[in-house]
Amino acid sequence: MANSKDEPAVLAHQCYLKKDYTGALQHLNELEGLVCNNSTLLKRVQHNKAVVEFEASEMKNIENFKKSIMQYTGFTFPEAEVKDLSMPCLLYNYAVILYHSRYYYQCTVVLEKLLTCKNIKDIKLLHRIVLLLLEATLCRRTYDKAMEIAKIHGEALKTNNEFSDLYERLVTRAQLYLGQSVKLKPDSIENIFLIAHQKYINGDIIDAANTLGQYKTLKFNYDLKTQGEDIWAAINNNLGAIYLSIKKPFLASKYFQHAVKEHFRAMESEDSEMLIACKDRPLYVYNLGLALLAANNSEGAFECLVEAARHYPNNPRIWLRLAECCVKKCCSGEAQQFTVKKLGSGPHTRILLSKDNKEKYSTSGESFAIPSLSLEFAALCLRNAITLIPDQETVTETATIVIQAPPGPPINWKQRCDLKNSILVLQSYIFLHLQDPLSALMSANELLSQPDATNDQKAWAHIYAAEALINLDKIVDAVDHLHPPMIHDLVSGLPYQMRDMIAVCVWAKAAVCHILRGDLITARKIMLQINSPRVLPLQMYLEICTGVKTFYGNNMISHLGLREAPRVDWCKSLRWRVPPSPDVVALVSFPGSGNTWLRYLLQQVTGIVTGSIYMDYGLRNHGFPAENVTDGSVLVVKTHEAPPLEPDKFKSAILLIRNPRDAILCSVLPLLTLCFCADFNRLHKGHIGTAPKSAFKHSQKLKNVDWPTYVTNQLTMWESLHRLWLHKFLGPIHIVFYEMLVRDTRETLRGILNFLNYTVSEEDMNCAIENREGIYRRIKKYPNFDPFTPEMYLTINKARYRVLQLVSHMKRHNFTSHN
Repeated sequence: MANSKDEPAVLAHQCYLKKDYTGALQHLNELEGLVCNNSTLLKRVQHNKAVVEFEASEMKNIENFKKSIMQYTGFTFPEAEVKDLSMPCLLYNYAVILYHSRYYYQCTVVLEKLLTCKNIKDIKLLHRIVLLLLEATLCRRTYDKAMEIAKIHGEALKTNNEFSDLYERLVTRAQLYLGQSVKLKPDSIENIFLIAHQKYINGDIIDAANTLGQYKTLKFNYDLKTQGEDIWAAINNNLGAIYLSIKKPFLASKYFQHAVKEHFRAMESEDSEMLIACKDRPLYVYNLGLALLAANNSEGAFECLVEAARHYPNNPRIWLRLAECCVKKCCSGEAQQFTVKKLGSGPHTRILLSKDNKEKYSTSGESFAIPSLSLEFAALCLRNAITLIPDQETVTETATIVIQAPPGPPINWKQRCDLKNSILVLQSYIFLHLQDPLSALMSANELLSQPDATNDQKAWAHIYAAEALINLDKIVDAVDHLHPPMIHDLVSGLPYQMRDMIAVCVWAKAAVCHILRGDLITARKIMLQINSPRVLPLQMYLEICTGVKTFYGNNMISHLGLREAPRVDWCKSLRWRVPPSPDVVALVSFPGSGNTWLRYLLQQVTGIVTGSIYMDYGLRNHGFPAENVTDGSVLVVKTHEAPPLEPDKFKSAILLIRNPRDAILCSVLPLLTLCFCADFNRLHKGHIGTAPKSAFKHSQKLKNVDWPTYVTNQLTMWESLHRLWLHKFLGPIHIVFYEMLVRDTRETLRGILNFLNYTVSEEDMNCAIENREGIYRRIKKYPNFDPFTPEMYLTINKARYRVLQLVSHMKRHNFTSHN
């Protein structure tokens, strides 16, 4: 109030504190008549009248209050250039309006200017200015600056009983994002949120969810009227974020949907018109869109992300996700069933293949700018995303913030580079589908020129550039992008399945290049190395062009699947496990360690099929019908990957260990990449053959192949896989050495069956031993061939010794093992 000695002012203040807003307005009107000749005092009284009227409306008459503040300050909303500091209360209220209108930068500018004012005598006002400045600074994600403000102005707030708790929570939020550890008591709902947030950031996901559940034990007054946010919407949103982080998108989408519903319910109440009410629906809808996209619900995700884009049009991440929705919808059904039609008869017979064309392109004639699940709109989204990413010189500090991207965290330089590269990869892919090879080539070449592009991004860029050049009839240039050793060096660190997929793409496009050159024989040889239904039409085309008559036989499809399935004499008919076991057992090995052979032995002795986390069509056609089955209906589940994040995925594991010298055996091929022995043999002759010795000779053309480096990388992966399972997996582990399995197959199988708690008859065991070779165990064809140097043997033996030490450590801790 203007003057405490003035009786109307004192009475108005007392009425305001008692929430008697009618009486307060009467005294302020009386006071307004007394100071009408003093313009400064008159403005203060009028400002107080605006505040009282706003409070009388329960903070709902926002527009009138904003107009009054604009009138007294002389600002144009959301202007933040402050010159007159004579009325700090007025400027503080203006900052409050800016904050709740989400103009956080302008809010901080006004508040920082206020802190330079030395005539603020109201200590409570000064404290409120500091608290609001901290909150606005946190909303801008400038956490270092928040800590600096707390250090300069926070001492007085620590000892203030009214503001100390709020101040502590604000500082704690800044510390959390800066990676500092904090200690809070779970005695309030706000503290529980912060503690759960800390555990979430630290990776303790389950503890974070359990901490959020502690709200049931507290009495709290946290609702839209008091805090501006609905407690149930906040809890469901946080739970959704937790489950999305551990790759459970279906469960996450359920919680995000509950958050949207709870927020909608809250917005239907009268309190939703208050200034402090958080209109957070776009945030919840954005999170829901991400979860639905991860759950492969492209249509639902698209609707959510379009709504989010209307509220956050400057976020390039949203535009990228919208493009991904379009691609998933339009390009997900690439492997479709063909319809075979026969025309003519006798020597004039022609076979026609056709498939249903899905609409990938907009044919309605409407503008591409209208949101729709089409590739044209996807291209437009990516253009928007690229435009929003600033082009600037490389910064020295990769953590420097370059893009504010609400509602998510800001984008630093490193994330900016990765985001741009991801956009360029997807852009090239979309342009190829839109029959625009020139634009696709430009996007791929731009990506290849980026210094921060990852190896897998470069690999896809080479593949897309090659396809674009093929469409542009530049076959020689396309071949330069399909250099297999170069591609392999780029993808050697990727998961096994991704490497296989990229290998199929490279081989298929290399075959296309040879077809266009007229070299059908070489193209057919290349295609015989691929066992994937995706290249079936190309294989059929080559079979026809090269005059392979067996194509017209009854076994046409199986022949084009690379080879006719050899006959397997099973000791008993294979069957599924009925009822399924509740415990799934992993069969873990490094590629090339005999996993397929051990699966064959287990199927022989038990008659129960074995599963795999992969889908290998060659194995499925050769006696392993449970490919890509990972539940308890199979005996064991094959995997070459690290222990899964989901703790209940596997209850126990069989770890098959082979000497790395035998598991890693590779070289360079004129057409192929460096590869594991098993991978190499599989590509040459499948799971049951051996590559010719000529394939292990170095090509004079491939001078960039670094064989020692390759061996070192593969050895590191071999050791890392075993270390992760021996250290990180919490369930029982049964260790099997491949060499012991070969030397004493019977006893090794007995140990495995004991671990599986499965009993077989002596007759079954004898039959399995009698048929143990089968067609799945490779025999060394070139026993004298040794590409390893003495230095390599030294490195291999050291890694093998370290793994054996881990095994010994496991034995001492009562883990099941087999020597």
